[in-house]
Amino acid sequence: MDKNPFRPGSGRMPPLLAGRDAVKDDINGLLQYLNEPSSGAPRDIILYGPRGNGKTVLLQWFKNNCNAGAGYTVLRITPSSSRSLKDQVMDGLGTTQAQVTTERSGSLGVKFLKAVGKRSVVKSSQAEPLVSYLIQQARQNPLVLLVDEAHTMPADWGRELLNASQEVREEAPFLMVLAGTPGLKDRLGSMEATFWIRSKKIPLGRLDASAAADAILTPLHTEGISLAPDVLTQVVAASQHYPFFIQLWGAILWETAKKTECTQIDQALLDEAWGAFNYEKGLLYQDCFDDITKKGVESAALAVANAFGARGEITTSELRNIVAGRPVNLDPPKEVLATISALRELGYVWQGSEKSDWEPGIPSLMTYVQTEAQKLTPDNSGDFSPGM
Repeated sequence: MDKNPFRPGSGRMPPLLAGRDAVKDDINGLLQYLNEPSSGAPRDIILYGPRGNGKTVLLQWFKNNCNAGAGYTVLRITPSSSRSLKDQVMDGLGTTQAQVTTERSGSLGVKFLKAVGKRSVVKSSQAEPLVSYLIQQARQNPLVLLVDEAHTMPADWGRELLNASQEVREEAPFLMVLAGTPGLKDRLGSMEATFWIRSKKIPLGRLDASAAADAILTPLHTEGISLAPDVLTQVVAASQHYPFFIQLWGAILWETAKKTECTQIDQALLDEAWGAFNYEKGLLYQDCFDDITKKGVESAALAVANAFGARGEITTSELRNIVAGRPVNLDPPKEVLATISALRELGYVWQGSEKSDWEPGIPSLMTYVQTEAQKLTPDNSGDFSPGM
C-alpha cells in the first residue's frame, strides 16, 4: 500500500507531507543529538502504522532533511534477499549509489542514500565486528540508519541491530529509525529484543480533515489547478483522510485536469474522476481481503466490521469479546490473541498507543469485508463457513 501512485519520474506531482509537524519535531529533536562529536541519540525511533499512512514518504523527508544538514551519512535498509548485514553496510558506505541484493533469503537489502558534505569511509576487514565498524564510520560523520519494513526483519538481524544501536550510540553520533506496520511490536517481541521498550514510538495514522485538504490542494495549486469548494468537501470525505487515498485522488484529479485542459475541477469533472478512484480502491481492497483470507481470519474480520459499524473506536476488552464470540476474562485464549495479532499485523485494526482504544486502519475496508461476506454466503448469514 505504500506504493506511490504518482510514479516518480513520470512528471507527476510528488505527495505533500501534510499534518505531520509534531512527528517531524520529534525526529528533529533526536537528530540534533548527532551534532555533538561524541554523542549518539539517547534512543532509537520507531515509526509504525497501517500501510498507506505515509511511512515511506516520511522516511524520504527524513533523508532529505539529513541531506540539508551538516554532513550526515544515511543508510537505508529494506527487507529483501541479501547478504549479511555487515557486508551490505560496508557496500553501502563504500559506494555512492548502490542497491545491493544477494541470494540468501530472509535478510535485508541496503540502499545508500547519498551523504552530504565531505566524508571518509574507514576500511574494514570481514573479521572486524559490525559494532566496531559502525563506531568508526559514525566518528567520521554522524551516521543515520533507516530500517524500512522492519516488521519483516529476521530474528538474527533484530538482535544484531539492537546490539549495534546500544553500543554505537554510546561511542559516536548515531541514530537508528525502524519503520513498519502495527505488527512490528509483535515482531520485535518475538526476537526477545527490547527495541519497543527503549525507543521513541511515533504512531502514523490517518490525517485530520484540515491536513487531508491541504495534502490534496497544495500539490494541485502548484500546477495551477484548483477545486470548487463542494468538490473539495467530497474528495476529502471520500479519502477518509487516509494518505494513500489522498495521493490517489491527487493523481487522478491532476490527470483529469491535464486531459481536459481545465484549471478548476468542478462537479462534472469530479463525476468523471470517480470511476478511476473506485477502480483503484477496489483493487486495493481486493488485495487486503486476499491477505485476510491467507491469514484465515475472515470470520474475525467480519465480526469486527459488524461491531464497529458507525463507531470510530472499540476497547481492548470489547475486541477480545468480539473475536472470541463470547465474553472472555482477563486471560483470553491464545487463539484469540493470535487472531487479534494477525488483524493488527494486516493493519485492519490498530492502536495509536498501548493505552488507546482500537480503530480501523481504513474504515471503508470493513464495509468491503461485509459485502464480500454476503457474496460468499447464499443465505446472507454473514458466516464465512462453507455450506452455512
